[in-house]
Amino acid sequence: MQGIPSTYAKRLHQEENSGRGKEKMKAIILAAGYGTRLHPITLNKPKAFVEVNGKPIIDFIIEGVDSVKEIDKIVIVTNSKFSLLFEEWRVSAPTAKEIAVVDDGTSSNEERLGALGDLLFALEQENVDDDLLIISSDNLFDFDLRTIAHNPHKDDLIGVYEIDTDEIKKYGVAVLDKEGKVLELQEKPSHPKSHFASIGIYLFRKETIPLMYRYKKEGGKMEGPGYFLEWLPVHKPVFAHIFNGRWFDIGSLEVLERAKKEFS
Repeated sequence: MQGIPSTYAKRLHQEENSGRGKEKMKAIILAAGYGTRLHPITLNKPKAFVEVNGKPIIDFIIEGVDSVKEIDKIVIVTNSKFSLLFEEWRVSAPTAKEIAVVDDGTSSNEERLGALGDLLFALEQENVDDDLLIISSDNLFDFDLRTIAHNPHKDDLIGVYEIDTDEIKKYGVAVLDKEGKVLELQEKPSHPKSHFASIGIYLFRKETIPLMYRYKKEGGKMEGPGYFLEWLPVHKPVFAHIFNGRWFDIGSLEVLERAKKEFS
């Protein structure tokens, strides 16, 4: 099919294989942003390297990924401005898993490919054809990623976190049925229909990769996975995975200070 790499096109209309055993999984860390809301801290380093009590956010993420035995490779997609920093960091990263650093070729906020654009770029560069655990690099958390990796659902999963304050209006809000199926995803709604915020952690089955290319071909927004997830439930089931523990979206200086107090 035009616009879809042949590796994925042959599976576009295949049914989900619900009886399969454990398969390998790739972790994709989205780290190609320029952290403009965290300036001046991120003028010369990515958000992933912002420290919370002496420890960079990326180390928290990698330690969580390291616990998932099915993951045999971690792919970090970044940009030309910060790729060398990631290459230097990976030598002492807190994991024995293979780490690949992918440079998306951009050097400014105006050139960025968007989170979904970076994801597809990384998949092509690394020839990925496995299930995907995708994590935005501004996530700070202490919950166990094995819970989503081992979720019994064979469908795609969106990580959500319950927020019972007006702060939920800053995020994508997942509207669920009683079995946890995603019925709707509201992007920063003024009137949220639920208390479950999408937190930038996703588990996509490999059968979903061709659908990402279909979405792109149809002119879908590439800025973030949230827009794709508004489109996806029309084509296949998507379920929520509710995380419990501490979580912060390090998107502003105010949230960063709160996180430092909480993780002190």
